[in-house]
Amino acid sequence: MNKETIFTKDLISVIIPAYNVRDYLKQCVESVCNQTYKNLEIIIIDDGSNDGTEQLCDTFVDSRIKVIHQENRGLSGARNAGLDVANGEFISFIDSDDFIRDTMLQELHEVLIQNEADFSACAVECMRCDTGASAFSGDSGVVTVLNYVESIDFLCNKYWFNVWNKLYRHDIISELRYVEGVVCEDVGYMASVFERIKRTVYVDKPLYVYRVKREGSSGMTFDARKLPAIEEFERFITYLKDNGYLDMATEVRRHQLALIRSLYNETENEDKVNRKKMYKMYMSKLKYDNIWKKRFLSNIAFLLCPMAIRRRYQNDKQRFNKSMLKGAV
Repeated sequence: MNKETIFTKDLISVIIPAYNVRDYLKQCVESVCNQTYKNLEIIIIDDGSNDGTEQLCDTFVDSRIKVIHQENRGLSGARNAGLDVANGEFISFIDSDDFIRDTMLQELHEVLIQNEADFSACAVECMRCDTGASAFSGDSGVVTVLNYVESIDFLCNKYWFNVWNKLYRHDIISELRYVEGVVCEDVGYMASVFERIKRTVYVDKPLYVYRVKREGSSGMTFDARKLPAIEEFERFITYLKDNGYLDMATEVRRHQLALIRSLYNETENEDKVNRKKMYKMYMSKLKYDNIWKKRFLSNIAFLLCPMAIRRRYQNDKQRFNKSMLKGAV
């Protein structure tokens, strides 16, 4: 596939899925419009919003913006709709409740081109919606060029299994689409991306601002649509083992176990069935890939005192909900 003839050279297509994010969308879109890198195609997908987001999408005045209105298909369906019409040589996914610093796309584009990488990524600033407090995943400014094995290590510890703090060559992901109807869809997508890459670049600057603890976002209660992500982790683990990356498979297994713990913690008090299911699944996965040597204390704590850990999680959740209600008064 010839990317220079099929995709517009040096154009970055920024895909922004939007569903009921009226309070956040303006800042997100303006942060993209204000990028120092100007050769952009900004694709906003209104995914069946009903809180005023659908009207807001049509108020932005910038010739680079394209708006797609569609019936609700979920985050995966919205991103797929954006991929279907994207013309850029490069692709970036920005979640509509997040925003980016002014130089993000320029810096990621420069290091990607200079190092002939398949994608580039940056550190993340995690900003709490309830308090406004921020924490950085990195802020040294160092640029690191990574081969495949090093890239997998960064996937587990720096890149995260998220699609949004990155800039991709379109030809690497042109045939990839998100599985619709699931949550944690990034896991399977990034696993598929990593079956296609050879080299990546990491910029240790917090250029992507990720909002956490947003009311109404996924991750606050048990959601069975997250279960396929566990199998996507398993598929990627098998791929790594089959290709001889045993240590990396252990690292990915650690992330799989963290997701299972999270699902256990998110169960409602009366949901004993799913709680038991998650605990048994955790025990069954723990015996593989020498995972006991990774995060031993957290593993043994969860096995011995799962309900205590869950109660702490639920208490944190209740405090957050109260703070959001107080702020809304």
